Amino acid sequence: MAVTVSIPTSRQNSLGAWKLGIADVTMDDNYPTGGETLDITDWGLVTGPPYIVLIDGAQGYHGVWDYSTVKLVVYTIGVRTGSTGTADSTAGALLEDLAGAETVIRAMDSVINTTYDLGPLKEVPSTSDLSTVKFRVLMIGE
Repeated sequence: MAVTVSIPTSRQNSLGAWKLGIADVTMDDNYPTGGETLDITDWGLVTGPPYIVLIDGAQGYHGVWDYSTVKLVVYTIGVRTGSTGTADSTAGALLEDLAGAETVIRAMDSVINTTYDLGPLKEVPSTSDLSTVKFRVLMIGE
């Protein structure tokens, strides 16, 4: 399945010499590392790359326009686990879920009731099924 771009009626406009368009982008079930290529003509642009691309968040994912590769790259929160087995992980606070309930995941040498910086968002892994993820995308260009 490929990425689907659907343009709401009357959503391709001009802003002086610039063109702008709004479209919904539904991702596919086989995300490629480095992002999805989008056809700027779907937004009413004639030449590229776009000057600016604004992408809203969707279902916990963050879409980012990579101006150098001209692709939509999808990020999410990611934490990589180490090689320590669970039997060795007995000292540290339990992590909480979104409801504030403790989970079975334990962060070694952590302190209770403390927020830790896990670093920047990570690109979703290659071949991820994002077919339920839809971004609204605004492009401005020529």
